[in-house]
Amino acid sequence: MMPRLAETGDKAEYRKVWEQSFPDEKSFVDFFFEKRFFPSWSVGSYEDGKLVSCLHSLPLTILVRGRQLPCAMVAGVATLPEYGGKGYMRQTFTFYLREMAKRQLPFIVHTPAHLPTFFKLGHMPVSTTAYILTPSAPPQVFPQGIDLIDPLANLDALTRCYNKNAARYSGIVSRSREDFRLKTEDYLSVGAKFAAR
Repeated sequence: MMPRLAETGDKAEYRKVWEQSFPDEKSFVDFFFEKRFFPSWSVGSYEDGKLVSCLHSLPLTILVRGRQLPCAMVAGVATLPEYGGKGYMRQTFTFYLREMAKRQLPFIVHTPAHLPTFFKLGHMPVSTTAYILTPSAPPQVFPQGIDLIDPLANLDALTRCYNKNAARYSGIVSRSREDFRLKTEDYLSVGAKFAAR
């Protein structure tokens, strides 16, 4: 079966592929499929009627040289392990890019968890990025004047702060209040803490 855009009723099947492909915490997967599953922005490939590879994305706005432009952000690509190496990921991604081209989006962005996975598709980084991984640690006591805050109760101020600082960069997501809420809930789903001065 050819790849196709997802439909609302596909959510459980897409979730099953995600859970079999990634070791994410249940709280994050619950959040993702409740708040970040956008069927018309997601694509699946099938074998004998079974979903074996899928791509998730969402519509956002990106700031490029001071201009806000529409884009799609790839939020995850998963292929069932037993179907790996058969070209399903390439097929899924190619179909997705063609669908997004029909929407005349100037940018498709993503920050892969493992960048080399995408080299075989011709995806190369456009910036130099350093990744720092640290083990989880209990909440720390912050220096005087820095306190943990409830980000949802301070959403307006945090959104303003984010966008004020984002304006200095090119290639960064420009987030509306609701976009920033979604990203905040994303972080909260895995126990992130927010600190402010």
